[in-house]
Parts: sequence; structure tokens; C-alpha cells
Amino acid sequence: MSFVFNKNGMCENPEVLEVHRAGKDIGLVKLAQIPDGSWVYGYQWDIHDGGSSSAAGYNEYRKAYPDRHSALLAALDNGFRHATHYEKWPDAATRKGHRKLKEAIKQYRASLAQTRLSFE
Repeated sequence: MSFVFNKNGMCENPEVLEVHRAGKDIGLVKLAQIPDGSWVYGYQWDIHDGGSSSAAGYNEYRKAYPDRHSALLAALDNGFRHATHYEKWPDAATRKGHRKLKEAIKQYRASLAQTRLSFE
């Protein structure tokens, strides 16, 4: 896939992986290979009444990863940290939604490990 980046280094056509979807709640990981061959990630964590997102891009503030798998694992770790933070939120629906996101991320990581083993 040929990735297109704007003048700010943000990918306009990242590979998008759905990690979680339950009603209006969604967890997406966005991956892109930058011109030097390394990989970056973006994400979208929309749970209950809030969320967080970032484009897949590169600049001096963003870390690049040596391969797609490393970038994907870093994105999943980001989502797990996000969900852990919001599990302590006062609103019960927000806590529940983020617990579900954490569980979905755990399952996604487990399926990645299984897939990698089957190719080795």
C-alpha cells in the first residue's frame, strides 16, 4: 500500500484496524509506513461520551517503529493506558465502556500472538 502524507506529516490514507465496536463505542488503530521505511500509529478511542484520537503521522515529537507489528503493539498499549485511566472515572457507563475496551484490546493482542505463531 502506498501511503500519502500531508505537509504536516500526517497520513491521509492509513491502514485502519477495528479493535473494538460495541454500540456507539469504537476503538480503531491507524498504521502507516513513513518514507524511511519505519512505521507510525494513530488511534481513535471513542467510548461513551468522550474519547481520544490522533492521526498516524511523523514529526520530531512522534516515535517511529521498525516494523508494522511493533507500531501495532504500541498503539494497543496506548489504548490500554487510555482505558485504564478512564476506568476510574465517576460515571458508571464510562467505566463500563472502558473495561470493555481493555478486554477487547487483550483479546486482539492474544489473536495477534496466535497469528504470529502460526506463521513461524
